Amino acid sequence: MHSIKCIDFYSELVFQGAEILQFKRELKLHKCTADAFIAFKISGKGKMILLEVDLYNKTNPEKYKELYETQEFQRKYGIFPLITIVSKSKRDKINTPFKVKYIDLRLEDLKEQLFV
Repeated sequence: MHSIKCIDFYSELVFQGAEILQFKRELKLHKCTADAFIAFKISGKGKMILLEVDLYNKTNPEKYKELYETQEFQRKYGIFPLITIVSKSKRDKINTPFKVKYIDLRLEDLKEQLFV
């Protein structure tokens, strides 16, 4: 199911007009593994996402805090990616030094969450 939902997310990005530059499943970074890494362009702007699909568990975005603090990703790419969690239920925002977006499983709010 994780793979299918990652491909659904990819497909919805393309449907919304994104040009996918890189897509990698099960990307291991530092001590954490994201369900997918996606780099894309939309309306002339480049974006990078570490995607988490929460079907059975709730991803704690804090797992990326150590990666953020190492500056490893930022040194390589110049920015830290947007942590994007596709989830069954809405969640309260938590305080992190990086951006976290929650998107419903049907991906209905993908456009308003990622392209504004």
